Amino acid sequence: MDRKTSNAGEAEQLEQFERASAKQRELATGGEGDTPPAAAVAAALISVLETDRNRDIFHVASCERDAADITQALRHFLPGAEILYMPPWDCLPFDRVWPTRATMGRRVSVLQAIAALPKGPRITVTSVESALQRVPPPSLIDQGFATLQIGQKMDLGALRVLAERTGYVVDDQVDEPGEIAVRGDLVDIFPADRDDPVRVVLGPGGAISELKTYDPITQRSERSLHNVVVGPASELIVEAGNEFDRAAMRTVPMEERLVSLHSDLPALFDVASTASICFLAGLEEIGLARVLDLIEDAWRGRHQVSATAGLAAKRFYLSREEWDSALRDRQCLRLTLPVGRIPKFYHLPRAGREFAAFAEARASSGFSVVVTGDASELRRADRLIEHQLGHKMEPVADWPQILSVKRGSLLKAEFDLTEALSIRCPELQLLRQRTYSVPHGLQTQGPAAA
Repeated sequence: MDRKTSNAGEAEQLEQFERASAKQRELATGGEGDTPPAAAVAAALISVLETDRNRDIFHVASCERDAADITQALRHFLPGAEILYMPPWDCLPFDRVWPTRATMGRRVSVLQAIAALPKGPRITVTSVESALQRVPPPSLIDQGFATLQIGQKMDLGALRVLAERTGYVVDDQVDEPGEIAVRGDLVDIFPADRDDPVRVVLGPGGAISELKTYDPITQRSERSLHNVVVGPASELIVEAGNEFDRAAMRTVPMEERLVSLHSDLPALFDVASTASICFLAGLEEIGLARVLDLIEDAWRGRHQVSATAGLAAKRFYLSREEWDSALRDRQCLRLTLPVGRIPKFYHLPRAGREFAAFAEARASSGFSVVVTGDASELRRADRLIEHQLGHKMEPVADWPQILSVKRGSLLKAEFDLTEALSIRCPELQLLRQRTYSVPHGLQTQGPAAA
């Protein structure tokens, strides 16, 4: 298709869209706000990473959901890089219900990672909620990790003490993160930052003869391991000899316990000491004001319930002044991403045909179009594109490969994106498209992109 024909096709498509009912137009554009799609932010962070001196980026998203979606996109785009996600607690501020052991286990695992110097490209993503929370000292967290490996002689007493010091619950059957059971020469443990529990079988002399994951429901062994790292199941880590009754302490919010246990809790920014800090321009202030208001409201509620609640616990969260001070001497980047929107074709008549025509018109205009989804969705997309356009899409595996193809390519990638995106290099524009047959689409255009 030549450029003239391409322009005519795009004009026809836009005319059809304008003829659609007002309701159809509203549905097709999706009514999105000004927040760039997660995949757009991920692409921008990759661009920043390429020019960052330390190759270490720490991005603060305006909310937890955006942080998780950006992390997911980054792991698809750069499968070989270290991509970390630091979640906030899964409870309200000053709540007497403590965060789950799974959440705290993932947090301390990430804290240990970001406290170390990066071995290669690294992007850590978190939210304003998490960035406002102080964290345990990294030196104390390091003491809470243990590596189990085949052939290692195990001291069951020491393992049990370590588990209890770091928040594990001793139980008869292990089926949730942060639990441990010791039954003779068999130890079941569910590392708090993992998705599956591990069964440790001891041989003669107490040496580890088997390490296997197992199904927590059926209790059947599955995959053999050579070693496994067991990290803390709590941020309330105590030193040896200072054990306490955790069950009795659960009537007091975690913030109060942490502040009373440690006189000087570092900020998350302090732990990520080598990283350049990134925000989306404008959204930092909105997210910060929202979370600070939530913390203040929660504190008032807690103080009304318990007038003796320690004022010191409020120090667990950074104040606005402390936030500004923590960032004052850091390299902070505020990203501005122009966002383009395309129709959501599944809300329009003849969705498959219109999607194929749109992809062809964009490719003819110099964009590289990448259709994304899981394997079954991409098979349907291939059939659709081949039927409508007479050719198949070329597979790509990651972001560098997408940027290396020639302009005007029609590609496919097994990416699970929450939004489709349209990118102009060096400018970045992203969007998501869910079609009748193909849920997501991606476009790139510019001198570095094909």
